[in-house]
Amino acid sequence: MTLKGRGPALDEAHFGGESQEEFLSRIRARLQGAGYVADHPSFPAGPLEDEEQASYEQKAERFMKTLVELGGEAYRAPSREEAFRLIRDLLLHRDVKGVLTSGGDWSQCRAILEEAGIAVESWDEVAFSHGEADRELARADRWGAGLLWADYAVAELGSIAVLSSPRQGRSVSLVPPLMIALIAPEALVERRRTVLRHVAALAKERGVPSSLTLITGPSRSADIENDLSIGVHGPGQVIAILVEGS
Repeated sequence: MTLKGRGPALDEAHFGGESQEEFLSRIRARLQGAGYVADHPSFPAGPLEDEEQASYEQKAERFMKTLVELGGEAYRAPSREEAFRLIRDLLLHRDVKGVLTSGGDWSQCRAILEEAGIAVESWDEVAFSHGEADRELARADRWGAGLLWADYAVAELGSIAVLSSPRQGRSVSLVPPLMIALIAPEALVERRRTVLRHVAALAKERGVPSSLTLITGPSRSADIENDLSIGVHGPGQVIAILVEGS
C-alpha cells in the first residue's frame, strides 16, 4: 500500500493496483456472498459527505446494532451521572471488585463505584511500564474492567477507536477482561476514514500517537485448526455507552 501525502490523500491509497474503495468493495462482496457479513444498505461506501448525510440518531442506531451483532453490548445514557450509575450496575451484576480507568477526572464515577464497594485505580496512579513495580500479575488481576472515554466510535463497523497517550495506556483497554467505553456525541462518526483523517490532522499538530487501536467487539483469536478463543489478545467483553448529555 502506498500513501500519497496526508489527510484527504488517504483516499488515494492503492492495494495491488486498486483504489481503497475498489479493494474494500470486492472484499465485502466476497464475504457477503459467503454469508459471513450482512449487507450495509444505509450509505454507500463513498465520499466524506456521508458524515453530513447521517444524523446522530442514524449513527447511534447503526453503531449499537453493529456492535451487538459482533457480540458486544451497547447502551445510551442521558448524562454522565446516569452513565456512571449504569456502569456501577453492570459491574455489580458481573461481581467486578476493581477497575482501572484511563487518566483524567473520574472523581464522580469513582465516588459512585467506591460507594458500591468497587475499588478504582487510575492510569495516572500506576506505574505499569516494562520493569515498573506495578507491572505484576497480582496487580493486573485486581482490574476486572477497564473504563475509558473513546476517542472515536465508528458506526459502520461498531468499532471503538482508542489513541494511546501518557494519560491513556493501551493496558486500560486490552488487559482487563471487560472494557467499558464511554462515547461522547462528537466522538461518534459514520466511517473509519473519518477517524484516519482526524488522526492524520492531529499527528501534524501533536505528533504521531504510539498506537491507534480499533476495538471491534470482543477479542477473537483462532489457531491453525480454527479453534476460536475469546478474550486472549484483548477484552473478552466489550460494552459501549453513548453519553448524550453533560
